[in-house]
Amino acid sequence: MASRRSRSIAALLQGIAPAWRIAWAVLGVAASPLVQAAAFTVGAGGAAYHGTIDLACDDLEVNGPLDASGALFTGVGRVRISAAGSIAAAGARIELGAGWHNAAGPAGFSGSGSTVAVVGRCSTGSTADITGNTTFVHLSAVQAGQTLRFAAGSEQQVAGTLTLNDVTLQGQGGMAFVTLLPGGVQQIGTVGVADVDASRGQRLAATGQNGLVGGNAPGWFALAAPAAPSVVAVPTLSQWCLLLLSAMAGLLGGRRLRAQRTTAMPPFDRQAH
Repeated sequence: MASRRSRSIAALLQGIAPAWRIAWAVLGVAASPLVQAAAFTVGAGGAAYHGTIDLACDDLEVNGPLDASGALFTGVGRVRISAAGSIAAAGARIELGAGWHNAAGPAGFSGSGSTVAVVGRCSTGSTADITGNTTFVHLSAVQAGQTLRFAAGSEQQVAGTLTLNDVTLQGQGGMAFVTLLPGGVQQIGTVGVADVDASRGQRLAATGQNGLVGGNAPGWFALAAPAAPSVVAVPTLSQWCLLLLSAMAGLLGGRRLRAQRTTAMPPFDRQAH
């Protein structure tokens, strides 16, 4: 009997422990260097977290102010910032796979030295959907074969380093905007772009070529070479025509010369003659 009771208590404690770890994480006190949680939700009252947490491909839901300075979020499925939410992420890193949805606009995300990285671990069908307008410090997407899908009309600004390689960028339902602000740095390898406009900021991948043939990519890649001037053929005359024209010009010149001499002759010479 005592043995069965001990096992029941142990099982109960094991079930309670994960819930306590999540609660401590939201309060900003990590129970261990790496906290694993099924979800991370910030209520309207806000929260602070400065540790390291793996969300195991669940979402980071932010419905109030989150102070995440210095934090490391890995294994994030989607980041969802509501209209009343915000993330202050100075020095933080967020690794997500399925999407970034910011309903709060530019005020929804801030923090010098922060990095948002789109990785392949938690992506859905190798795609990540990005909606809303956000100003990132460092934005990275280097998972080979991944597609970033931007909502039509949305603008993602990057003030620090924009790192892209082996990925595709697509506007969904219309033109979207990716803007590298003045002073920003780009590290861009092979990319394909369709309906994503970079012309509001620095030209992107100025020495590269679009991996999507025919993709609509204003502000990307090398400027098109100016068209070569067209050559219009000038009709020419045959040798006989040239000789005839020369003879006619000689005759006209002779007649004009004789007329000039006659006009210049004195009156008495004309009478005597």
